Amino acid sequence: MKKFLIPAIIVLLIVGAYYLTSSSPATLSMPQDDRLNLSSNMFNMQDGTTPTTKNKQNTSSVAINASNIAGYAYISNSDSTTVSQCQILQGSGALGNCVTTGNGFIAPNGINLILSQNIAYVANGGSNNISLCTINTQTGAFENCKLTGSGFANPSGVIIDNIANYAYISNQDSNSVSRCLVSSNDGSLSDCQQILDDLSAPADINFGSNSVVYIANSNNDSITICKVRHKLGKFTDCQTTGNSLSSPQSVTVDSNGLFAYITNQIANSVSLCTISPINGLFENCTPTGNGFNAPSDFTFSASHKFAYISNANSVSVCQVNQQNGTLSNCNNYNGNFNHSTGIRINANI
Repeated sequence: MKKFLIPAIIVLLIVGAYYLTSSSPATLSMPQDDRLNLSSNMFNMQDGTTPTTKNKQNTSSVAINASNIAGYAYISNSDSTTVSQCQILQGSGALGNCVTTGNGFIAPNGINLILSQNIAYVANGGSNNISLCTINTQTGAFENCKLTGSGFANPSGVIIDNIANYAYISNQDSNSVSRCLVSSNDGSLSDCQQILDDLSAPADINFGSNSVVYIANSNNDSITICKVRHKLGKFTDCQTTGNSLSSPQSVTVDSNGLFAYITNQIANSVSLCTISPINGLFENCTPTGNGFNAPSDFTFSASHKFAYISNANSVSVCQVNQQNGTLSNCNNYNGNFNHSTGIRINANI
């Protein structure tokens, strides 16, 4: 305000401001931490979660309330004992307020959500076991976490076979994959045994289409593809695929089985590969998206309009081209993450 304004005008302005403020109770009742900081173009979050790129953010919203939240992202922090739960905002897919959720984790790696049963699995690389948590349907929080399964060696990825009651866990330290029986009652794991070895520090495991499984070998820059014998719980006819990879940490296939996405931790990149409809092998792997920093895990939103990639200490949110699979408009968000590794999404977006 200019210094030469007379006191009377100042008084009038103060009175007017007081009147306008007191006549807007809805604005005053809104928690400050849940509002958008329009002047800085960043989300004003409880733990400092902000987009770290200079890409333009949506500043048309005036509040982060229940109607603005599409769901939640869950990020494991492998250099700590925590899993972060972040809001996902409608429309933009951006991350909102982040808090910790669940308990009992030790150097958590991969995460898997079974939304039909409201349960979550977290692979504890530091304690060689798996945490099984229930998901609160109202708040999205992980609750009642308990340990399940045994015999793992720095477990990293966890997947559940929807055809048979088996879970498969990648073991980085024993270069192997374990298979466990899954209880149909509560999702607990039992009778775990090693079924595949001769891998190379497998950091992730994921299903593809046509009954195949992909395993990211972080130590020899390759992807192993195997056929899945669902009822027998076996992998057969394994071979390697992919090219120009650099310490791959995860491999994720789109819902149509056309494209594969591989995070390259050393190269700070994500590879986009086409998938052969004949044998499921990867072809023409090239980088896509930008701004990644030691990326680990990759997952899609429900509509596949957005991709979420966990980085060393941030999460990238990218738009996905539905025609050619490329990633664009990537924004990074900080949320007090501590070497974020696994990431999974529970959001209607």
